[in-house]
Amino acid sequence: MKTSKIDPMLVETNPDDDAPDVAIVRFLDDLMVWEFTDGRVATAPLTNWPTLWLATREERETLQIHRASVYWPLLDADIPSDHILKGVREHRALARKAWDKWMDRQYAPAA
Repeated sequence: MKTSKIDPMLVETNPDDDAPDVAIVRFLDDLMVWEFTDGRVATAPLTNWPTLWLATREERETLQIHRASVYWPLLDADIPSDHILKGVREHRALARKAWDKWMDRQYAPAA
């Protein structure tokens, strides 16, 4: 299991931002575990975020923590920490895009 820690070179500050800063994001089976710098821990099923659920392990584990959000550059996906705490799901249009990409990968002609 791979975890990522905050890269201090990527941290931006916004004193008006109430969303908690992310310390670590890790994956357990079909679950995301978010640990915050204030000590809280939140979990979210990957099925709430099809882009991550349908991603390869490498795509999922290549992430960048930017204070109160996490960005997956190989997927061009970003999740703010307050969305995890509020139980927000991925937008349907993005979920559909992830599904189409997964289907293309599954049924691509053999090289």
